[in-house]
Amino acid sequence: MLAFRVHYLTGRVYAMDPTDRNRVEWPPHPERFFSALVAAAYQAAIPGAREALEWLERQRPPQIAAPPLAGERIIHGYVPVNDVEVPKKVRPEAFEEALGVLPTLRPKRPRPFPSGAIAGDATVYFVWPEVEPPAPIRARLHAIAANVTYLGSSMSLVAVDVVEEAPAPNYVPAPEGDVVMRVPFPGRLAELDHLFGLGERPRPGRWMRYRRLDGRGRPVEPARPVFGDFFPFRLKGRWPLAAALVLTDTVRTAVMSLADDPVPAILHGHHGGLHCAYVPLPFVGADHATGAVLGFAVLLPSGISWPERAAVYRALGRLRSLALPGGRVLEVEPVNNFQVGRTPYALTPWRWCRPARVWASVTPVVFDRFPRRRERAAEVLAESCRFVGLPAPRRVVVSPFSPLRGVPRSGDFQVNRRPGQPVRYVSHVVLEFDQDVEGPVLLGAGRYFGLGWFAPVPEAEEAAHA
Repeated sequence: MLAFRVHYLTGRVYAMDPTDRNRVEWPPHPERFFSALVAAAYQAAIPGAREALEWLERQRPPQIAAPPLAGERIIHGYVPVNDVEVPKKVRPEAFEEALGVLPTLRPKRPRPFPSGAIAGDATVYFVWPEVEPPAPIRARLHAIAANVTYLGSSMSLVAVDVVEEAPAPNYVPAPEGDVVMRVPFPGRLAELDHLFGLGERPRPGRWMRYRRLDGRGRPVEPARPVFGDFFPFRLKGRWPLAAALVLTDTVRTAVMSLADDPVPAILHGHHGGLHCAYVPLPFVGADHATGAVLGFAVLLPSGISWPERAAVYRALGRLRSLALPGGRVLEVEPVNNFQVGRTPYALTPWRWCRPARVWASVTPVVFDRFPRRRERAAEVLAESCRFVGLPAPRRVVVSPFSPLRGVPRSGDFQVNRRPGQPVRYVSHVVLEFDQDVEGPVLLGAGRYFGLGWFAPVPEAEEAAHA
């Protein structure tokens, strides 16, 4: 067996997820660890290091034993950009020289710096259980590991060594796994050398699926709600979150008007059963969140037939504008989910659908029935969760206020589509589950119109700093 032990000396990890700049990469990807070994070997000039690293990159991806994060925190800082355009009125050579010497002259852009507190002893193991390296290779790997000082950013201080024993893994390579990680591969060291010689940053490498295991070695599957596909649209304009119901009602009417005749039930739901939901996509939960609605999404139920899905695709493909009450017209455009760098985080599915144990309402929940007492609200919400395919929550917090910054109080929201509708119990809600729950999460009587719309909160720490 070959096993590396990585101990985070401060109990925190500072490493950006390559698929989501606002999240922490956890557990650390094997490719990140391999690159850290390469950097340490070159800086320490360890004899025979190249042979040991080439041997390691030829092995199958490792199993991982990692504790969970106790919470995540995101700090946004403004940093000078490296790629700038030289103004025409400035002598190029003088401008470029000044920029190279004085970063304060460069324009600055916001950059997220995510970090996470690691539960337990803050130790991660990378394990190859069926591999036994030759003695010279093991000795060189041990020397390389001893020179690794950080994993992630330079603030992620670590101590690394080769050990003879390791705990049971909770992440193992599996084609059907739901966690995707970057892994090294044969030729990765040569590729890193080539890119370094060109002065270019390393490329992500190869991706592999991992399966999560519980303490007994059984697969851990997140609970999934009834909604599956997530189709976001960008608004060319702004809309207040408190009036989200007006927007989603208009979206539904517009999509139905563009659908084939007769309008399929999957779009309107008049005949009962599951149908599409229409939700707002606001800028909330960040340090400078305004609560402005940047777009909306159409959610499709899981397991619908191909003819129903095709009917929705045709209608959405024709949607270009919304005629809102009062004569206002807003242009809309579909969002390309793969252009992460050009898309506001609020318009990406990762903002709303990633697995988490804690979820907070962005729009208030319209309760399915009126609770007799405030303490009974948890029972009503547990029934609502089971109705949409979610487990009963372990803890429920009912309040007029959401912990997410930028969200108005529940009493400020419009919650009735038509005048004279019956009064219902309305409140913001925080749900905490015993297991990961995968979004999108919608609860309550107004869920098909974007009320009871939740955002994931990885842990209570993030909610406190949202």
